Amino acid sequence: MNLDKLLDQISKLDLESNKKISKYLDKFKNAGKVVKEKSIKELELKKLKVEFAKKKFNLGAYISTKYLADKILDFSYDEEFKLMMEEIVSLKKYIDSIESS
Repeated sequence: MNLDKLLDQISKLDLESNKKISKYLDKFKNAGKVVKEKSIKELELKKLKVEFAKKKFNLGAYISTKYLADKILDFSYDEEFKLMMEEIVSLKKYIDSIESS
């Protein structure tokens, strides 16, 4: 009789500790998912910011080349300039939307 009671108590203790361990593991898994999602978002954001900086640099190089070669200061009719600006503006809007979400 005493052995049965002891085994019942041990099995109950084991189940209760397993539940606690299970809860902690679930919390740990959920926290890991949140950290992973934030990390992915941050990496994507950094990548986009680098791409944004490259596009701005290329635009600056384009402007300086045009100025040095042809003394052009007005780019209102330059289609390549307009295309570069559209890409920069749309990328900036995308970065801002990711940062605000």
